[in-house]
Formats: sequence, C-alpha cells, structure tokens
Amino acid sequence: VYIRFHVPDQAGTFWYHSHYSTQYCDGLRGVLVVYDPDDPHENLYDIDNDDTVITLADWYHFPAPKLVGIPRPISTLINGIGRY
Repeated sequence: VYIRFHVPDQAGTFWYHSHYSTQYCDGLRGVLVVYDPDDPHENLYDIDNDDTVITLADWYHFPAPKLVGIPRPISTLINGIGRY
C-alpha cells in the first residue's frame, strides 16, 4: 500500500509499532519507507522496491494475553512468513 504524504527534511526506512496493551507482541508493527524526491544518489541503487525491505518477528501462535510468564517464541517470521 502506497500512501503519499509530505515529510520535510527526512527520508529513510523506519518502523512503526503499537504501545497499547499487547498489540506490539501480537504483531501490530511494520515498516515505513520515506523516499527523498531529490535523492542525489538515486542512480546508484540497483533495486529499490518492496522486496528489499525485510522484517523479522517472533511468533507465539497464541494471543499475548493468553500467554503466562515469559513466553518462548515457537517460530520466527521473515516478512510475515514462517513455519510452525
């Protein structure tokens, strides 16, 4: 999903996440890429698309409120894909 908005004087790859309750550990997080329309190095990039952004996350198979104590992740997700 691409949404156009103006971000003055800042470009790069960032991430967003929730601070409400257990939303962060239940997966409410993702990437935010801000492109510089006047990037002087734009011609040096071989590839610059969604495939070049990698996210890593633990996966617990149960919502955080149902986990007791310090949980151990059951799987690892790479870009939302993993094995059980």
